[in-house]
Amino acid sequence: MRLAHQTSLKNMNVHLQENFLSESFPQVSLADKRVSSLLRSIGSDRERINGFFRECSCAGENILMDITAIHSKSQQMSINQRGYNAQGSFDPQANLLLLFSQSRHEPVYYRVLPGNIRDVKSVQLTLKEMGAVDTVFVADKGFYSESNIEEMERAQHEGFLYSFSR
Repeated sequence: MRLAHQTSLKNMNVHLQENFLSESFPQVSLADKRVSSLLRSIGSDRERINGFFRECSCAGENILMDITAIHSKSQQMSINQRGYNAQGSFDPQANLLLLFSQSRHEPVYYRVLPGNIRDVKSVQLTLKEMGAVDTVFVADKGFYSESNIEEMERAQHEGFLYSFSR
């Protein structure tokens, strides 16, 4: 309903009742509180999300990473923190870390981070959580800094393997 009608959650049930699907699935309710609860439940089950993404990734494939800042002035989100971004500002934001398969051109993992976290440790934790083995890690120039390179070099002693091109 959300994709077909580009509507808010509160209007999904109305669109369902006007749709043929309501005849095919009369027991289904898309009440906003019910849908919100379902989405919250799905989004908070990190272990199942990780399991799903582990099945999507293949050992030895090139992984492309991007960390994108999502700006928000919301006071309701604890993940919304002041952090430096590509525009050079310290606005409240959340960071979306995405890993893509270079060969399949699709995402193989995501992680939402507080807006004040954009460092090597988050990448290391993400690769560890994903169970990434024999992957090539490619990051854009926004990730490059001497301190990040030094941290990655230190991490090599902990079992993380990186190669660098400056």
